[in-house]
Order: sequence, then structure tokens, then C-alpha cells
Amino acid sequence: MGKQKFACYNCVSMNETPQTLIVFFDGICHLCNGFVDFMSAREMQRPAESRNLRFAPLQGETAKLYLSDQQRTSLETVIVRTPEGQHLLRSEAVLYLLSRSRGNLRFLSVFKYLPRTLRDGVYMLVARSRYRIWGRRQTCRMPIPGENSLLLP
Repeated sequence: MGKQKFACYNCVSMNETPQTLIVFFDGICHLCNGFVDFMSAREMQRPAESRNLRFAPLQGETAKLYLSDQQRTSLETVIVRTPEGQHLLRSEAVLYLLSRSRGNLRFLSVFKYLPRTLRDGVYMLVARSRYRIWGRRQTCRMPIPGENSLLLP
């Protein structure tokens, strides 16, 4: 069974600073896009000068700049690129993002104290069934008003 190609349409310039965190996500996954919606809403609540979170689809141009071919084609993980260039994967990436979010779901970051193999096992269980449960898009997300500064191509 061959890999399906999906189009990614984002017309946003690189809006990056040395403190920027880039969240690479599966641009056609409804669950992943919901997580981006959740995180971007919280990021927009921050003062403009302290917003350092950006989102880029794994299928996009930004991913080609920062990630290996293997990382870009493994759509079963979210990847956070820290300002230091470190890549956080799977549960580690999600928990890192939750720990810096504002709101009542921040408490979920306590799961970082569970063994990574257990956390990643649960993560992969969800990742493998996400299309079946939440569905997929035919193209990557288009920025909605207000998101232009957060989405990278």
C-alpha cells in the first residue's frame, strides 16, 4: 500500500525568534489540529511580546528545514523543537506544551513523572487510532484570522 500524498497550503512567512518553540504536527489529523487550536488559543492570551510558540505541519516547508525525512514521514508523533534545537517527541512533547500552557489542563503535566515507556505506549495507542476515531482532512489547515503569526508554512 503506497503512501498517500496530501497538499499543505500555508502562506505564512517564517515568524521566528531565537526563543521560538516550533510544534510540528500532522496537518491532516483532526485530533492534532484540535490540539493546535487549544494551544494557539492559549498562546494568543499571552502578551504579544511573550508569544514564542509556532505551529508547522509535518507535511510543510518548515518541517523540511528542521526535521529529517524520517521525522517528517512519521506522522504518529508531535515534535517540539526547543530554542536550543532539541526535539521532544510523543508524550514528552505534549507534556512539555501542557506544562507551559495557561488554564486548567496544566495539571496534566504531572504525568511526566510516569515512566516514559508507559506514557509513550498510551500516546502511540491514541496515535494509531486517531484517523479512525477523529478522522482526517484532505489538506493541511489554513490559518484562521488571528492565527497568521503562529502558523508556519
